[in-house]
Amino acid sequence: MKESLFRFCDPYLVSMNYSENSDFDINNSEELKMGFETSIERSTKSPEALVKLTMNLGDKENAPFFMSVVMSAMFFWDEGIGDDIVKDLLEKNAVSLLISYIRPIVANITSSTRYPTFNLPFINVSGD
Repeated sequence: MKESLFRFCDPYLVSMNYSENSDFDINNSEELKMGFETSIERSTKSPEALVKLTMNLGDKENAPFFMSVVMSAMFFWDEGIGDDIVKDLLEKNAVSLLISYIRPIVANITSSTRYPTFNLPFINVSGD
């Protein structure tokens, strides 16, 4: 097996917030809303970038809870990789990887609530 030219280092949890909606009516439940926001800070001096992914789950009015998780990691690549490929790797592969680190956090926290455990589904980050 050959090591990838695109690498990452130690994803870490930046912040996590969970709050239950005490006014939630289980009879009027809707599908949990999910939202993602990505921040990519590319270095001007070396082939690396800090990628931060914020995931918001649920809401404070129509869902049993609201949860926000921010995960971040440094990503590195070989200088020979074209800029278009790097952009694609940072916007898709890096985001997908960070989602995989958020997934067990969401399951663990929601398993400790009075509501069923929420397992974050696979997310299509390709924009297709």
